[in-house]
Amino acid sequence: MPDHSAQPRPVELIELAEAIRGLLARSDALGLPYVAIHLCNALESLEADAGPEDMPIDPDGAGDAGPLPG
Repeated sequence: MPDHSAQPRPVELIELAEAIRGLLARSDALGLPYVAIHLCNALESLEADAGPEDMPIDPDGAGDAGPLPG
């Protein structure tokens, strides 16, 4: 069972954010707006919890998955 009290490493946070962005692009392409909304919320929460030193800011929100929908 994973240790949820351990702080994630910045690399893990970045990988998680990239994965969420990829899912966000796929859900938008499939026309699943409610899924996209929840993924956007998860990404915003992740970035807020991580802080600027752990999550480099992607000015256009594109990452590797393309621009965010909306």
